[in-house]
Amino acid sequence: MKFTIYEWQRHLPLRFTIRRSRREEALIGSRSACRTASAGQSVQLLAKPQPLQRSHAFTLVELLVVIAIIGILSAMLLVVISRVPAHAKKAQATLDVSQIANAVEEYNSTYSHMPVSDAVQHSGSNNVTYGGTYTSAATAGNRYPDPSAPGWRTSTFGYSTPEGLYVTSNSDVMAILLDQPLYPNSTPTINANHQRNPKQKPFLNLKLVSDTVSPGVGQDLNCRDPWGNPYLITMNLNDDNNVEDPFYAPPSMSSLTGFDSGAGVDGLSFQSADDHYQFHGNVMVWSMGPGGPADHSQTSFTYSPVTTAPSGAWAQDPFNKHHILSWEQ
Repeated sequence: MKFTIYEWQRHLPLRFTIRRSRREEALIGSRSACRTASAGQSVQLLAKPQPLQRSHAFTLVELLVVIAIIGILSAMLLVVISRVPAHAKKAQATLDVSQIANAVEEYNSTYSHMPVSDAVQHSGSNNVTYGGTYTSAATAGNRYPDPSAPGWRTSTFGYSTPEGLYVTSNSDVMAILLDQPLYPNSTPTINANHQRNPKQKPFLNLKLVSDTVSPGVGQDLNCRDPWGNPYLITMNLNDDNNVEDPFYAPPSMSSLTGFDSGAGVDGLSFQSADDHYQFHGNVMVWSMGPGGPADHSQTSFTYSPVTTAPSGAWAQDPFNKHHILSWEQ
């Protein structure tokens, strides 16, 4: 016997028909409940939002802004990078002047006299300065030492000044403090046979270089600052614990008022006995510092031991402010 689909459904057992009807009713009821569920009910149907589609392309204005920002940041970075070597040189010079000053003090404590030759020690001078010869880029014709300055004259040591002696090299001091009896070319130094350092004790540890212009201790045993200029080392010889550097001693250089007496720059005090400014200690070490047009060439300073500065002391002149001083306060 054959039935159509509708007839076959009519002949199904009652339990199958009821079961199907109950499933359909349950499904219809659940859908209706979801549509009518309140906010407090646990069953909710939430439509999943579709993400907005947007373009990732930059506009011309945005690109220009980004390029401008990168340019500004690059310029700022270049400025910072260019200053790093200058700061490093100043830091090295500050370290060097401190080390040299401490080495001189330690030597004096060990031997009860300064690291100088016997001839200088018994010269009768109150002070001695070891340095170099400098031509300033700040003022045409300005130089130091200046033999035309009042009281300056040539001597067997280099120059004789109102403050003492001036030797145009610091190699003697380095030969003693580094305990070098010979120059690199085997010529005897002032410390030949360790006569000025019999304990053969090195008081300094400085870089030795293979020429006579680079920073460090050169083949001539002259100790140069990071700009290639010799360090200036002034020592007291009469054991009064006061030292006068010929550059900073004149009142026009160090008096805060530009005249005799009164407070001095960087802790220097006025000495009425000779109308000069001095440092209370045994040694002054300093560097001319940066400012010249090129390394191993000119530096920048203003040396005027006679004329009065326009305002205050010449030591505070812009061309002297960059000096690196062991006694700076």
